[in-house]
Amino acid sequence: MGQIADWQTFTTGEEYSNSAPVAFFYVSPDTGFPSTIFNCNATYSYDMDNDPLTFQWNWGDGSGYSEPSLFN
Repeated sequence: MGQIADWQTFTTGEEYSNSAPVAFFYVSPDTGFPSTIFNCNATYSYDMDNDPLTFQWNWGDGSGYSEPSLFN
């Protein structure tokens, strides 16, 4: 006896691709003297895929900062 084969192809959605995050960074004020307090902010950065974002500030002193902080 012969065998009967029955199969179907299903498409479950589009192929997943991970998009790069979009970084927005601004400094206020944009100029000043050595005693000027500058505010650096990346709050409006986002990820198109809603993946969690992490960040790290590097001010050239050999340390990395990833929490909101004040620096002199």
